[in-house]
Amino acid sequence: MANQEQLALLKQGIIVFWNTWRREHPSLRPDLSGARLWGAKLSGADLSGANLSQASLREAFLDGADLRKANLSGAQFSFSELEEANLSRARLKGALLIKANLSRAKLSQADLSGANLTQAYLEETDLSGANLSGASLGGANLMRANLTGAYLYGADLSGADLTQADLSNTKLNEKTLITKVQIGQAKPSTHA
Repeated sequence: MANQEQLALLKQGIIVFWNTWRREHPSLRPDLSGARLWGAKLSGADLSGANLSQASLREAFLDGADLRKANLSGAQFSFSELEEANLSRARLKGALLIKANLSRAKLSQADLSGANLTQAYLEETDLSGANLSGASLGGANLMRANLTGAYLYGADLSGADLTQADLSNTKLNEKTLITKVQIGQAKPSTHA
């Protein structure tokens, strides 16, 4: 359950206050688990993990939220609802997004390096230009996702559904775990 004091501060919508509070309390771990923040304006917010402990947004409701350029590195979003959220250019390095619903979300140019998106729902999600290097996408649903120009160096796509995904100009290397069958599922003429 979310820390009500932290949630009230964040709901004020003045991100400068939130980020100042985070700097003044570097050892406190934000706990916004289960928070209902539909459509919240959180652009530029610092919701990153603090001192190796993760900021918890587990099972949070952030559908349609504006999280552009937010620092979400190391945050725990497992089982959260982020449908149609805008996370463009957000920092999600090492974030836990296991079984999170990110369908139709905007993650263009987001840093998801080392993130765990195992079994995440990413149908029709915009991941164009995103950094997914070293990310775990095992069993993820990436149907009709836009991965144009995404970096997948060392990413694990084992069992991911890439049906009709756009892999145009996607960057892969020998450590990327993806099969020819998965590549064949992608949009014709857009293979990496």
